[in-house]
Amino acid sequence: SGGYSSPPPFTPAELASLRDRATAEERTRGFLIARAPKAKPPLPSLAPSPIFGRANVEALEKATSPKSWLAAASASLLRAAENIRDLCALREFWRALWLSICLILLSKQWGDMDQLLPAFLERHFGVNSPIFTIHSINMWVCMVGPSVAASLTAHLDDFRVMLPGMWLMAFSPVWLAYDPG
Repeated sequence: SGGYSSPPPFTPAELASLRDRATAEERTRGFLIARAPKAKPPLPSLAPSPIFGRANVEALEKATSPKSWLAAASASLLRAAENIRDLCALREFWRALWLSICLILLSKQWGDMDQLLPAFLERHFGVNSPIFTIHSINMWVCMVGPSVAASLTAHLDDFRVMLPGMWLMAFSPVWLAYDPG
């Protein structure tokens, strides 16, 4: 770090080129005479250079070679494989995955109920029944209920709370099958 708080606006090669082209008058006035401190070459980086890439042209050419890309890709692939292996070793991952697979059918039932409830209420109770009031109460309970339940059961394990709720939702339409009239 040659005492600069930010990189200089010109590379040493550009400064030397400007110095060589300077006129005698410019030299006497002091333009481009002071030599820039010798800096270490920049590390190869694909990030944009703060001086618009002029200092990083050679390093960028080295970094964009197919060999370096292949090395970077293989290192990333190894890290990804290691992360997947670590994830698959977690018991909690398999538990959450299995619960998600089981809940797919429950969410399907929920979506179907949301679509079929207004039509069912109209056919069963008539056009004067408060179909959309019931539907909006259902929506509000679905929006506010989980927050209230989460605050009341924050001290319990998540799965201990979700499993009874899942069974309650799965068996909620049983009364319709038992007594449809």
